[in-house]
Amino acid sequence: MTRRLHYWLSGLFLSAFAAGWASPPVAPAGFENIAGRLEVRCYPDTYSDRLRHLTDGVAENGAVFLFGPSKDQRGRLRFSFHQPRTITGVHFYQPQADFSTSRFRISADTEGDGRFRETLAEADASGPTGWSGVNVEPHVAWGIEFYALDGVAPSGRCYPRLTEIKLFGESLDDDEQWPLPPTGYVNIAKESEIASLPSTDARQVHYLI
Repeated sequence: MTRRLHYWLSGLFLSAFAAGWASPPVAPAGFENIAGRLEVRCYPDTYSDRLRHLTDGVAENGAVFLFGPSKDQRGRLRFSFHQPRTITGVHFYQPQADFSTSRFRISADTEGDGRFRETLAEADASGPTGWSGVNVEPHVAWGIEFYALDGVAPSGRCYPRLTEIKLFGESLDDDEQWPLPPTGYVNIAKESEIASLPSTDARQVHYLI
């Protein structure tokens, strides 16, 4: 099979799995959502506290992650692994049609050098709001990049805005993960009054929550 034919057939496979997800996507058997256990960076940059909104487990009516302003409106997220692992899919939830991506690319760092040269998927979003994403054939990587190729946002602002992103793959024993509240409870830190002893600039409290 020629390389060109291989990529063409892979595109057909991925397109089938990029169809709409009306309900939250579920990881394939033997894999799980590991997004909250990994280091994530965004381009353009934004406040660091916003990154945790991507993996807090709340999609509908969840806190919104937004990129910083930029002339290049296409947002990019990079997940880095401390050792290679198998990846099987990436899915994300868009809450706002006026800050949404219509086409995206998923690339992999397969050498551990921080360069995302191998394209795993390039697909259309299932819609301007709700769940979109792709499942891919199991692929070993050191990192994964989500790149919004096309979309909509006001001038000088970036797309997409997201409330959740799921990265399906292999969990490892020494992974770390943001703690999640028990069933029926939520994190109320943002709704609380916080004071420190000794006191500090009130703006510093922002970094706690």
